[in-house]
Amino acid sequence: MGITLAGTSTKVSLYAARVNNCICSLADFVSEESGFYKQNAYKKGISDPKFVIRLSEKGLVLCEEKEPAHYLLPRRSENGKEDVFEDIHHIVIPDWLIESWGNN
Repeated sequence: MGITLAGTSTKVSLYAARVNNCICSLADFVSEESGFYKQNAYKKGISDPKFVIRLSEKGLVLCEEKEPAHYLLPRRSENGKEDVFEDIHHIVIPDWLIESWGNN
């Protein structure tokens, strides 16, 4: 056995772990019984909401499978500190990508 300096695979593993952590945090946030997303679904008569994250030209959106409405996830935290929303946007759909879509 030898030692490798495979930096690319390490970076990919680290980004994959960050994405996984962000998605788990988002899932916890969205699935809170008293939270905005679930309560809004309940008000619309959806008793067992199933949420998915999709990519849009404005950023990441949260959608409920049975409802046509979607929620644009914030790109920046309200308190100025980096949070899970900002982190997942930086990884999956950074500002430069959204800006480039606006130029086409």
